[in-house]
Amino acid sequence: MSGGGVWWDPTRRKFRMWYMSGWGGRIGLAESKDGLVWERPPVGRDGDNIVLPDQRADTFSVFPGYDTDAPYANWRICISPGGNPTRSAEYVSADGIRWRFLRRTGQHGDCTTMFCNPFLGKWVWSLRAGWRHRSRIYHAHRDFYAGGGWHFPLGRPQTNTVDCALWLACDNRDLPRTMGDGKTYTNSQLYNVDAVPYESIMVGLFKILCGYENDIAARAGMPKTTSIHFAYSRDGFHFTRPDRTPAIDESGWGSGAWDSGYVGNISSCFAIKDERLWFYYVGARGDATQNDPPRCTIANGMHYNFSVGVATLRRDGFAGMVADGRGELVTRPVTFSGAHLFVNADARFGEVAAEVLDEKGEPYPGYSAADCKALARTDSTKHALAWTGGDLSRFAGKPVRFRFKMKVATLFSFWVSKKPTGESGGYVAAGGPDYKGLRDE
Repeated sequence: MSGGGVWWDPTRRKFRMWYMSGWGGRIGLAESKDGLVWERPPVGRDGDNIVLPDQRADTFSVFPGYDTDAPYANWRICISPGGNPTRSAEYVSADGIRWRFLRRTGQHGDCTTMFCNPFLGKWVWSLRAGWRHRSRIYHAHRDFYAGGGWHFPLGRPQTNTVDCALWLACDNRDLPRTMGDGKTYTNSQLYNVDAVPYESIMVGLFKILCGYENDIAARAGMPKTTSIHFAYSRDGFHFTRPDRTPAIDESGWGSGAWDSGYVGNISSCFAIKDERLWFYYVGARGDATQNDPPRCTIANGMHYNFSVGVATLRRDGFAGMVADGRGELVTRPVTFSGAHLFVNADARFGEVAAEVLDEKGEPYPGYSAADCKALARTDSTKHALAWTGGDLSRFAGKPVRFRFKMKVATLFSFWVSKKPTGESGGYVAAGGPDYKGLRDE
């Protein structure tokens, strides 16, 4: 399974989770005030929590209406019923409970999802194909209501068309996993790609198959070996993965853990709570007693005992610039409209100060490190740096560089806010209790 969605709905003051109830089953709704304790509201036709009782789901995505003034009253869902080839069913809803059928999409492979890229003002369909084993095809459209009618031939050879583009696949840096018997059984393959707007970039989650293929997994009744990897993009099409280490790995067959295999992310990627990023993901324990017949079917143990869990990461903790002793970081020229510099940094054993540099690389008077009230002996995800020269309003709209001077510290991010309380104005992924909408405003 891939997909689903976990979103903070500020109009209801609740987290809402749309999940697949059973492999190849129906879509259920659960709600939570804290993201940990969940309830199943009786919103279904039969008094259960099933919101689309007549629609089979193999993979699906849920997103609020980024392109509307009331995103939480304009939900969109794209549901792949499985099969190769297949066509997704798309619905729209005002409340996420009662859905109106919109259309069947163009043809694609299973494990197909969609997301919104508000930087381009487009909806994106992440289509499964096989131009390089399991791989992805890209289709985008400004109008969700009109964007699903692409034309793409799934026969070989697969090439770019007017509607779609060959997009993403694994490469020779995605190494296959050596299994318990010391062998590798498949080249790494890109099982799925989802993305969500976060601050000023698109954060991508890549689900990669790196172990046993269907036939071996089915014979053993074990879930396939998959893991989740981080990526990022400025335009939502070209993604960078500087670190190929799994961000969320499976626990491994034989561990007995709930996420022994088939680890996959939720399409909404992550929410924000208590200044941490919450990654909801699915995993399966499998069942070795359910391997007869040894086929990749719903009745096989490789698809048994699925659960949803959550992993957390420090806010902006994807990467950090580390100074074990003393160090400096000079930015590219940046232009901003705010007045207050904030940093996300761990300086529990040291400090972080900043300078504002002119075109010659010299600090402006009143804005040197000596003039800066540094972050010292503190670990903070949102800390304002101030100078004797005043706030940064005099530099607004002008390109400047920042030079961060660090001593035994890690800098995760920085931003210039229009407000002294530090709101970034950026996107907040699937949201969280501290936000009134899809942006930090």
